[in-house]
Amino acid sequence: MLLVEDDEADAFLVRELLDEADAPVTLTVATTLAAAERCVAQDTIDCVLLDWVLPDAQGLAGLRQLRRIDDGPAICVLTGLGDDHLGAAAVAEGAQDYLIKGQVDGTLLARSIRYAVERQRADENARRLHQVELEQKESARLERGLLPHPLLKTSAVRVHTFYQTGRRAQLGGDFYDVVQTGRTGC
Repeated sequence: MLLVEDDEADAFLVRELLDEADAPVTLTVATTLAAAERCVAQDTIDCVLLDWVLPDAQGLAGLRQLRRIDDGPAICVLTGLGDDHLGAAAVAEGAQDYLIKGQVDGTLLARSIRYAVERQRADENARRLHQVELEQKESARLERGLLPHPLLKTSAVRVHTFYQTGRRAQLGGDFYDVVQTGRTGC
C-alpha cells in the first residue's frame, strides 16, 4: 500500500492505525504526487491512500492524475477536510472511498482499504469481461460478413462454410468444405 502524505505526523498516525488493527499491509510513503506515480508505475501497489493537499497537486487534480495510470491501484482519499461535497466529488472521479483524518480508527481504515482493493478488482474484472464480449461480438460480425455464400442452391452437395480467427489470411480464393451426398454428376 502507498500513502501519499507530505506531513510526517499524519504518516506516523496512519502507520499506528494500521498497526493497531493488525492490518496485513506493507506501507510505503511518498511525499509528492510525482513520487507516488513512480511507485505506482512499479506495479506493486494495490491501494493508494491519497492526501487531498500535496506540494505538487491539490484536490481532484491529484486524484485525476493518479487515475490516468492504466490498471492503476484502488485509491482512497484520506484528508483533514470534512466536506461531504468533496467526498462525493472524489468518489465520482474514481476514488474508492473518502476518509477524514481524525474520524478514522484502525479497524475502519483497514476495512476501507480491503474493500477498496476488492472493488477495484471487481471493476477491473468487469472491464475485462466487457472487452471480451466486445471482441466476441466483433468476431461474430466479421464471421457473418466474411463467410462465402454459395451461388448454386442444390441438394446434391452440402456446403459447410467456416471462419477461422487468427492473423493468417488467404487471398485470391474462397475455401469450401464440400461433402458429396452420394449423387453423381456433382
